[in-house]
Amino acid sequence: MISKKDLIIKIALRFIDVPRVEIDNRINESLRDLGEFYQTEYCLVSALLPDTKEALKIYGLEDKSEDSVKLLQNIALANSPWLKNQLSLKGTVIINDVNNLPAKANREKQELQQLEIKSLMIAPLVYNDTNFGLLIVAVSKTSRRWLDSEIELLKIVASIIASALHRKKTEEKMAETMSLYHLFIDKINEGIAICHKERFIFVNNKLAEMLGYTVDELTGMEFHNILTNRGVEILKERERRQAIGKTVPKRYETSFKCRDGHTIEVEVSPVEIEYRGKLTTFAVISDISEYKRLSLAKQALEVKWLKQQRLMSLTLMIGGIIHNIKNTLTVVMGRAQMLKTRLPELKEPDIIVDNVRKIESLLTSFIDKMNLELENKKITINLSELLRNELLFLETESFFKTQIEKEIVLRRDLPLITGYYSDFSQSLMNIIHCCVESMRDSPRKILKIETGISQDNIYVEIATTGQPIIPDNAEELFTPSFYHEIPENENASDQKALIKYNLYNAYMLLSSYKAKFSACNNPESGSTIRVELPIESNN
Repeated sequence: MISKKDLIIKIALRFIDVPRVEIDNRINESLRDLGEFYQTEYCLVSALLPDTKEALKIYGLEDKSEDSVKLLQNIALANSPWLKNQLSLKGTVIINDVNNLPAKANREKQELQQLEIKSLMIAPLVYNDTNFGLLIVAVSKTSRRWLDSEIELLKIVASIIASALHRKKTEEKMAETMSLYHLFIDKINEGIAICHKERFIFVNNKLAEMLGYTVDELTGMEFHNILTNRGVEILKERERRQAIGKTVPKRYETSFKCRDGHTIEVEVSPVEIEYRGKLTTFAVISDISEYKRLSLAKQALEVKWLKQQRLMSLTLMIGGIIHNIKNTLTVVMGRAQMLKTRLPELKEPDIIVDNVRKIESLLTSFIDKMNLELENKKITINLSELLRNELLFLETESFFKTQIEKEIVLRRDLPLITGYYSDFSQSLMNIIHCCVESMRDSPRKILKIETGISQDNIYVEIATTGQPIIPDNAEELFTPSFYHEIPENENASDQKALIKYNLYNAYMLLSSYKAKFSACNNPESGSTIRVELPIESNN
C-alpha cells in the first residue's frame, strides 16, 4: 500500500503544469487514490462558485445512484445550519460516529443514515481566503475513529485541490483575456516591414500606428533607430551566430522604442525575399507586450505553488524529527536513571549532557528553520549559514549520512543577500537532492559544495560524482522554455523527470534575484552546477 508521504507527492505532482482542461480529470484521479488509501466508499469534492456559493461541480460521484447523488450534493453544499456552524468554527469537521451526533444535527444525521454512512471527515477547500468548496471522505460499513495522521492528510490534499481549482479559475480568466487579445490582433492584422541595407523601404499602417509614427516618417528610416539597447544586442547576437554558420530561430522576441519614448515588446518573424529586384528582409511584427505581462503573472502563480509545496514537505518532516527526539530522550533518561542509582562515580553523566545538548541543538535549529521558512517577508541571508543548517537536516537521511562523502567549503564572511528564505532554501536543496539521487548506484559517492565570491557575484557550486544529470541542451537548461520541452507523457515520478522538475523549479525561484546558472557534466563522472547572484543588487 502506498505511504502517506508518497500519496501526497503523487497527488501534488499530478497538478504541476497540467493543462487547465485536465484539472477536472486530475481531481477525480486524486479522489480515487485518496479513497483507496482510506479504504472508504465515498470520497468527493464539492466545488462552489466563490461569488454565489452555488454548486459549480461535484467530483467523485461516478457509479452512485440518483438518490445517493441528491443526498450527497445536499451534504456537500453544507446547507444545514449545524454543519455550516461547525465548518465556520472548526474549519475541519470530524464525525467518528454518525449515531452520536447532537440533536441540533438531526437533519444531517437522518440524511447520513439514509445513505448508511457511519463516519466521515469534511475539510474546506480554501485558497487565499477564498472558499472553493469541500472535500468529503465517508465510510458506510462501520463507525471509525479517524487518526490524526488521516486528518492531516485530508487537510493537505484539500489544500492541493483548492490550489488547483484556484489555478483553473485564474487560467480560465487568462484564456479569455488571451482570446480577446488574439481576436484584436487578427482584426488589425500585424505590423509588416521590408528592409534593405538596414533601412525601411516599406511599412504598413499597422506598424506605423504601433510605433507612433506615420508611414512616411518610417520609410527610409534606419532600422536601428527603433531598437532599444536590448534590441541591438539581440540583433548582434543573431548576426554573430549566422556568421559562424549556426542556425537562428525563425521567430525571435525583441523590444522597440516608440516615438514617445516608451518601449514595446514584439515578436519578429523575418525572412529574406526579393523585392523590386533587391534582396531584402521581409518581417511580420507582432506586439506581444500584453502576452508577456500575462506570462509573468502565470509564472508568479507557479512560484506561489512551489512555495506551498515546500511548506507541505516541512510539515511532513515534523513527524520524523519528533520521533527521533523521543527515541533519543528515552535512551538519555534510561541511562541517567541507571547511573544515578547504581554507579554514581562513573563519567557517564557527561555522555548524557552531550546527548541532551545535541537534542537541544537539533530542536533549536528546527524551530529556527520553520520560522524562517514561514516568514512572509524578505530578510537578510548568509547563504553559507543557510546551507549549513539545511545540510544538518539532510543528515537525517540514512543514505546521505552513511554513504555520501562530503567535501563542504562554506565561506563564513559571505555578503548577505536580501530575499525570502524559502526561495533560497528550496532552490538550492532541490539542486543538492538531484545531485544526491544521481549517486544512488555510483561506485564513488562524493558531494562537493562550495560558496564564495567571484568578481561582483556570490556563487554556490555543487558537484557530484554520480550519474550525469545535465541534458545535452545544457545552455537552455535554466530558461523559461526548457520546462516546456519536457514531454507531457513523461512520468513525473521517474528520477530523470524529477531531476528536470527540480532544476527548473530552482531556476523559477531564483530568477527574480537575477541569478545566473551554469551547468555541465564532468569528464569522468557526475555533474557540476553553479549559481551566481549579483552582490550589489541584493545588498
